Amino acid sequence: MRKTLILTTGALCLAGVLAGAGPWTIETIDPSGHAGQYASLAIDGTGGLHLCYYDSLSGDLRYARYGGGAWSLSAIDTAGDVGRFCAITVGTDGQPRVSYFDSTGRRLKFGVFNGTAWAVEVADPGPGVGQHTSICLNGATPIISYHDQDRRDLKLASKPGTWARAVIDSAGAVGRFTSVANTGNNETKISYYSDTLRQLRFARQQGSNYVIETPDPATDCGAYSSLVMNGTVPVIAYLDSAGGRIKRASKPSGWVVDTVDNSGTAGGYCAVALAPGGNPVVSYFDRTNGDLRLARRSGTAWSLEAVDTAGVVGLYTACRVRSDSAIYIAYYDRTHGTLKLAHTPDTVPPAAPQNLAADGASPSPWTNRPRFGLNWTNPADPSGI
Repeated sequence: MRKTLILTTGALCLAGVLAGAGPWTIETIDPSGHAGQYASLAIDGTGGLHLCYYDSLSGDLRYARYGGGAWSLSAIDTAGDVGRFCAITVGTDGQPRVSYFDSTGRRLKFGVFNGTAWAVEVADPGPGVGQHTSICLNGATPIISYHDQDRRDLKLASKPGTWARAVIDSAGAVGRFTSVANTGNNETKISYYSDTLRQLRFARQQGSNYVIETPDPATDCGAYSSLVMNGTVPVIAYLDSAGGRIKRASKPSGWVVDTVDNSGTAGGYCAVALAPGGNPVVSYFDRTNGDLRLARRSGTAWSLEAVDTAGVVGLYTACRVRSDSAIYIAYYDRTHGTLKLAHTPDTVPPAAPQNLAADGASPSPWTNRPRFGLNWTNPADPSGI
């Protein structure tokens, strides 16, 4: 697009520039009125955004991707009632993978995009398995943690060639609110909740076995767990349901627990991500006010802010931080039944303007002139959004 800037002596006028823009941009991704539950978000190596979510009217698993200056929405799976408890990740090939629950077949399913279409398959036929899924990759191998709701166990499925499934924890009623990460070298970690103990639990792979740990011994803590790895250090955000607090547990050597939000109004739906410097950010739901909130760690303190307060918003949050430090939060707007996305300002610098000219004159069109014009063509925006 061609732009013109008029300069006058002692004054500068810019037309069409937004002044006083706030720190958050809020977008409605799917305005259908019945979509956005179980939202999950991933960012690929180029900064592209990928979301999966559930459509409660059609009972479908849906996918949203930003590219070419616009969002494209499509269905991943429409066979029966599918898509609850979905999770998404993106491989080094730039293609998304998803895990999700097939409510009709009561089984765990997996989908991968091959660049043209989605290929879906059954990862665990169950029956009675596949809720509370979380997905990561070990190279090209998908790894899925999930809940066996019939046996009330924590399970893990992976596909190095064919699907292999294992029970990780069967001590009582366990395995809801799973979150999985892999640090390579067959080192898988899982955070989850024990309903029997009413505690946060953590499973770490050690050879062919798993060691089970209790990061926080307090009861009524651990629902809505979200795990991210800071190098080899696990970082978990979760709900203290007794106190209405958001807490964080990390293990630089032994487990250390601190309180993220002590207001007493937190309602879960936690998601933790790491900023480029390693500081965690946590998105979550304020159940008292019905707001989407974000906590940022800086130094030894947490700063809290309301991101979206328009209606009852902030359920099913998914948070990611791009390499340029821009924060993205996907979430469900319960008031309007919509999938929304909040993000901080784009910090990717634009390219230089193209075809810059001053009134088309040469060499000095502004010599002894009180007024002149600059003309240019806008550069492409490399940020993608």
